[in-house]
Amino acid sequence: MSEIANGLELVLSHNMPVGMRINKRRMEGVALDVLGDVPVLNGHVHFPQKDGNLWCVGAPYPIVFGDDYVPRILTANASLRIHSTPCLSFAPQVRKRVMRIREPADLVGGIEEGDHIRVILMLYRSEFGMMQEYLHDIRSICERGSVELHGFECEKIERKKLITPGEVKGTQSAKPGDVFHRFCEDHEISVYLMETGEDLMKEDEEQ
Repeated sequence: MSEIANGLELVLSHNMPVGMRINKRRMEGVALDVLGDVPVLNGHVHFPQKDGNLWCVGAPYPIVFGDDYVPRILTANASLRIHSTPCLSFAPQVRKRVMRIREPADLVGGIEEGDHIRVILMLYRSEFGMMQEYLHDIRSICERGSVELHGFECEKIERKKLITPGEVKGTQSAKPGDVFHRFCEDHEISVYLMETGEDLMKEDEEQ
């Protein structure tokens, strides 16, 4: 143990120590090896975690959208034995979630009363004209479920590249399904009609 750690029984810190992880990425920061085996309680990173004698206390409730962990509290007895306890019953919990959905109905069953959510709605280009209608439905679902909507945005779904004649070796023409997709995209056919057409084509192939 170094001279710095002599006489220390517990260290409280609020910095980025080496070894902490954010979004599964191991962070660089302050090296704490000079403290030897002295327990260190750190309050910088929101996500609760432990690395050797380093305890990241974590936040008692979700702080930013996307935080996904069970908040906890740490207690230490007279002998400095540290104990971790989930604090769901100690403090009100508000989940801050980013919801990536294909349609408003996808929210049902995925949200709980009191949640704060940001919604990313995935749409094809031809569906962007219905954005306000979708937003109205999302707001209605949130209101009925006592959920706070803190953000809404649309993200375009990129269609798979379609095969054209001559692009694939050994073929002289595109497959019927590729031609059909190209037609739907060029004429901005709705997804519902496109999927119906695909089902009909599959039935023809099976017969």
